[in-house]
Amino acid sequence: MNDFIIDRRSKIPYDKQLQLILRSKIAVGVLRKGAFMQPIDELALELGIEAPLVLKAYKLLEKERRINKVNDQWVVSTGNIPKTVFDELITIYESIKRNTKSFPSIKTLELDPKHKVKGNIAKWLDTPSAVYTKRIYYGDDVPYMLVNIYFPASRFPGLDAELAKDEPYYQWFHEHYQVNLSHSERQMNGINLKKSDAYYLGVPEGTACYHTFVQNYDDQGHIYEVSEVFSISEIMHFTIEQDE
Repeated sequence: MNDFIIDRRSKIPYDKQLQLILRSKIAVGVLRKGAFMQPIDELALELGIEAPLVLKAYKLLEKERRINKVNDQWVVSTGNIPKTVFDELITIYESIKRNTKSFPSIKTLELDPKHKVKGNIAKWLDTPSAVYTKRIYYGDDVPYMLVNIYFPASRFPGLDAELAKDEPYYQWFHEHYQVNLSHSERQMNGINLKKSDAYYLGVPEGTACYHTFVQNYDDQGHIYEVSEVFSISEIMHFTIEQDE
C-alpha cells in the first residue's frame, strides 16, 4: 500500500499529480536507481484511477529520463537529484551540468536592453531601467529552470548582444566588464507557478516551485545583477488549488 493518494479536488490532472509524486520519491531515494516501479494495473486499482493515466505518468517520467522500460517492466533509471541548485555558490549552468551529467542548453525567451523595473528590483539595482532577459535552461532536453535576469542598464553597454547568443554569459561578463563577485544574497520562498511560467517549465499551472531572488554584489559593495529564479523542487509536491 502506498503512502500517497490522488487529490480529486485539485485542478492538476491525475497523471500529472502521479508524475510529480513519483518524481519526488525518486529524488529523495524512496525509489532508488534499479528499483522496479509498481505494475500499472496494480497502481491504478490502488489509486482508483484508470490504467492509461498511470501509463501516461510513467511515460512522462520516461521522457525526463527518470525511469525506463526493461523487459516489459518499468525501472528507476536515475539517482537522487539535489533538492535545489543553491546549495553551493556555482552558476546555474554549471549546476545543471553537474546534476544531469550533460551539457545544458539555453533559450532566450525575452530580451530588453531598456526594461522598466520597479519595487525591490529597482531598489536593489538603484535604477528604474535594466538590461533584462528571460531564459529557460534545459538539462537532458528537459526544462530545468526559468530565470529572469536584470542588470543596471547604464553600467553595462553592449551586454544585450552577448545575452542574445543563448550561451553562458558568466565568465565573459566578468572578464569584459572587470566585475568581481564578492558575495551573493538570496531570498527564497515557495509559490504556485502562473500559467505562462508553468508552460515554459513543462508542468501544470499551479505547480509549486521555489521562487528565488539572487543579488550579486561586486567588490565595491554594489549589486550588479539580480536574478529571479523559478525552479521545480525535486522534493516539493504540487500545491492544491480547490474550488470552495
